[in-house]
Amino acid sequence: MASTAPAGAVTALIVLDAQRDFLSSEHGALPVLDGDSLVPQLNDLLSLVRRSPATENTGVRGTFEHVVFTQDWHPSNHVSFASQHPDVVPLTTITLPRWEQLVVPDHCVAHSDGARFHEALLLHPERETGSASVHVVRKGSDAAIESHSAFRDIVGASTGLKELLDRLHVSRIVLCGVHIDVLLLKTVLDAVREYPEPGAVRVVRDATRGFVPSRFDESWQQIEAAGALLVTTHDLQL
Repeated sequence: MASTAPAGAVTALIVLDAQRDFLSSEHGALPVLDGDSLVPQLNDLLSLVRRSPATENTGVRGTFEHVVFTQDWHPSNHVSFASQHPDVVPLTTITLPRWEQLVVPDHCVAHSDGARFHEALLLHPERETGSASVHVVRKGSDAAIESHSAFRDIVGASTGLKELLDRLHVSRIVLCGVHIDVLLLKTVLDAVREYPEPGAVRVVRDATRGFVPSRFDESWQQIEAAGALLVTTHDLQL
């Protein structure tokens, strides 16, 4: 499917929150379901990034001109953290003045091991600091504000992702990572508003993971209804 992009179109792979706290079932503070098995699929996609160490001097043309890694980067007193709501059972929703807040275990605290990208990623942002193809967008750094989308926080402030994609002249995005039922879903809903052209927003279904299986089907239905195309890793490797 990647070969259908028109000549001159710039495509970015967006890897959502491939961090240790989400992907490590043993050490993660807030692991997704079957997160450990996601890394090999992410690496299959990362091997298709052009002008990167994964494709340099290999003769592989690649599918993606750029890869953007989003990164939860919370202060230790973030509003979503259970430590800030000692009388609330974790994974309970509470009512705040401006939104309904899910209280979750403390996770992805800035500079912590859990906030680091998974060590087995083929392209690792902490190693590829000089690459023109590898980019990082951090989010969730305001202690008082929730952020469920990679594009903007819950009150509408930009994370900087759209501005970065504009500077890179990106016209198509391919999404993978976590979480089907939260971050991925909200990001897709924003993405199709920013990139309304048919086929401009694609989601690699087998390279995603989520939290609550009972919500996955509904999330996929919303993603398709919004206009995103569902593809597989195999589709992009053709």
